[in-house]
Amino acid sequence: MGLPRKLNICGKNYKVTYVNRHIDVDPSGEELLWGQVDYRRRQIRVYNGEDGPDTYDTLIHEMIHAMLREHAMIMTVVGEAEEPFVNDVASAITDCLFRNKLIKEAHEV
Repeated sequence: MGLPRKLNICGKNYKVTYVNRHIDVDPSGEELLWGQVDYRRRQIRVYNGEDGPDTYDTLIHEMIHAMLREHAMIMTVVGEAEEPFVNDVASAITDCLFRNKLIKEAHEV
């Protein structure tokens, strides 16, 4: 399976674009970035270097940013807030995997 061109993240459809130069990840062309999410346009841009694992790592990194934004999660994780934060992230990741058919069915334990 190749790299996805679109993703459903928490019920929102995101277009994924891969570029061959770090400078092309930033639409303004001012920063050398590995990846970036445009939340308003629902677009993810990823540097597609020579190493496949790095590209997937960057894509997943940007997906988590989008999940956090879609769930309006606060990025401060301290004390008692840690457990709800972890639960929300786990739910968002599971949701994304199901919506994108990376997990096809729930398995009973």
